[in-house]
Amino acid sequence: MAKTEYMLVLAHSIKHWPGVCVAGREIRSGESQYTIGPWIRPVSSHGEGELSPSECQLSNGRQPRVMDFVEISLANRSNDPLQPENWLIETATRWRPVNGQYQKPSLDLLIEATESLASAQGTH
Repeated sequence: MAKTEYMLVLAHSIKHWPGVCVAGREIRSGESQYTIGPWIRPVSSHGEGELSPSECQLSNGRQPRVMDFVEISLANRSNDPLQPENWLIETATRWRPVNGQYQKPSLDLLIEATESLASAQGTH
């Protein structure tokens, strides 16, 4: 069953030309604001999971850019224990830009502090 997600694109790079890798953070809408959720990396079921440019082309005809908000349709988790952020895309639905629905976040909202990084910073 497909799941619609909203994502703030934070990476768009080449992976096995002409394939691409797109990743970002989930956008969770609240009553008056939104919050930044976990990482999402949409992947395909072909190759090493890279997306063809047509698989991530937005409904307005262009590719997603860093700091774009997009609506995507995901089929299910790829169940890769080393990359739990990987989700298989639903290929029947085009990605849709939704930039007008959200205000660009302050970059400090995107800072992640994990225990391992926080403890490593204290040891130097």
